[in-house]
Amino acid sequence: MGVEWGALGILPAGFVGRRFCGCEFAVFDTTLEMETSGAFWRYFYGTWLDEMGYSQPELIHTKGNHTFTRYPNFEVYPPDFKYESSRILIYAPILR
Repeated sequence: MGVEWGALGILPAGFVGRRFCGCEFAVFDTTLEMETSGAFWRYFYGTWLDEMGYSQPELIHTKGNHTFTRYPNFEVYPPDFKYESSRILIYAPILR
């Protein structure tokens, strides 16, 4: 759970601040159900990146043959979010 906040030095008690490094993000309008089922990420990694000719910045390759970026993916939930079928925005770091 996150919220955009103006100044990291004056966070309410119990909150943890995180500053994101500057990079370009692709923004996707999808549902939580698509994200949690893995369908969104299969599409993003298996189809979308290649079709667009993009990659992800600063990749890390693990011994288990997985690839991750050092930059975070994050989700934005609207104030009226209620169900897994509700719309969310997913921000994924990209490199053109």
